[in-house]
Amino acid sequence: MKIGINLLPLRPGKNGGMEFYIRNLLEHLFRIDSDNQYYLITAPYNDSSLEFSVSNCTKIQIHDETRKFQNTHLLFKKLFRKGVNFHSNLENIIDQYHFDLWFCPFLSLEPRPIKIPSLVTIPDIQHEYYPENFSNAELALRKGYIPPSCEMATEIITISKFSKNSFSEKLGVDPEKIHVIYLAAGDRFFDVNGNVKEVLKKYSLPGEYFFYPANAWPHKNHLLLLMGFYLFRKLFNTSLHLVLSGSGLKDAFDILNLIAQYSLQEYVHILDYIDEEDLPGLYKNASALVFPSLFEGFGIPLVEAMATGCPIIASNSTSIPEVAGDAAYLFDPKNPQSICDAMHRIITDEALRQNLIMNGKKQVSHYSYDKVARIHLVLFTSAYAKIKEVEIAYYHREKVVFLGLYPDGWISRMKFNYVGPKRFRYAQMDLIGGLPVHYPMKITVILNKTKKDRIQIPAQGKYSFEFEFPDSIEKDLEYSIEIIPERLYVPKKLAINNDEREISVIVDSLTLIDDTETATEFIKKTI
Repeated sequence: MKIGINLLPLRPGKNGGMEFYIRNLLEHLFRIDSDNQYYLITAPYNDSSLEFSVSNCTKIQIHDETRKFQNTHLLFKKLFRKGVNFHSNLENIIDQYHFDLWFCPFLSLEPRPIKIPSLVTIPDIQHEYYPENFSNAELALRKGYIPPSCEMATEIITISKFSKNSFSEKLGVDPEKIHVIYLAAGDRFFDVNGNVKEVLKKYSLPGEYFFYPANAWPHKNHLLLLMGFYLFRKLFNTSLHLVLSGSGLKDAFDILNLIAQYSLQEYVHILDYIDEEDLPGLYKNASALVFPSLFEGFGIPLVEAMATGCPIIASNSTSIPEVAGDAAYLFDPKNPQSICDAMHRIITDEALRQNLIMNGKKQVSHYSYDKVARIHLVLFTSAYAKIKEVEIAYYHREKVVFLGLYPDGWISRMKFNYVGPKRFRYAQMDLIGGLPVHYPMKITVILNKTKKDRIQIPAQGKYSFEFEFPDSIEKDLEYSIEIIPERLYVPKKLAINNDEREISVIVDSLTLIDDTETATEFIKKTI
């Protein structure tokens, strides 16, 4: 098979555990598979970090809009403001190289729909449980790409039974197409060579410490960990320190302020960046891994700690008990006293420590990247076997794409595209002027990329419009509508509310009418 792998979302050092997943997967795939041909779709910001000395791997570097945006927030603004569509480059590559299979290991099936068998890896749907951890733009993107990715992918890969069940419960995904592949620790964690004490010297660390490697994301729960650690030091007069590592920690003012508030500056060590070869030594030296995360699809630090013989105290939430098994002493991550008690127990109960270390060695034997790679190969083959049904579904599917539309109806600049069997004559649309700004609000509406209509929202309120499509529609009955406001507004900058999005109006409904006067609703009225 010729297998294309979309690595455009890979940003070295920024993808957390998913970066370790894809790098280890590729390394082990190339060890065991010399028959299939792999094509890695890369970008300027990650191409040099993906070097594999095997004959059946080819890199294809493309340039896309995302290369300009190291800041995710700016990328989201770009996506919604200009309605950027990244699908066309990938569709051209898939056709040009005649791929048999398409694999997207980073949450979203891009492009979609797709005419060849495809797999997508989605580790979790945290936004369904903790939407407050995401900006409005991030929520809009996730809700815009995860459900259709689940629907259109031939197979879905996820990383725990907890995640699999959540897809079915929250999104209604058929469990038969969801496959659980447990992740693993990298090979270097099983053989910690050399003088690991040198790691302490390199990073100026004390002899005894709890270790927590996690980026400064809200669900990683650093604040409650610090509260628990403060109680631990206060109640037990301990000499233990806390070592935190992960991207963004040194810029996380809420974490830094709490450390200062509790006067823990001398006892909490923040390592923003760690050389990969030093990470096993940090586990090996640690008195315990403390893992207070509120939400995990898997939790790679758990298996890394097991591999190095580091005992674990961990949150009792989501996938963590499933992955840790009997190799972790669990606590309530929302209760600082529970965290404190777990810290005290792991330090004072030597029998518990040794039991957890022994159980960890047994538990980690169930996880390996050789197994991960072999299961992926089986799924590649089973997905490819469905080529005929994939093609039939593709050519009979109505394809609807919205860009620039938020879940609450607000838009910046919106693009709507329909491809399918229906022949439409005109479109009806309700727009709401919802901002207390200067009116009239001028808007350009472009139909099928050729016909321009200019409309106005005269004042705050709801207004209905009707547009006739131009007659010349030849290509597979494709219809497009662009809504381009003359000006965008940021409510927070105008002291209206705390909304930081660039927005204009609310699209309250969009209905297309065909030759028989039959209406098809694409956005249903809410007001």
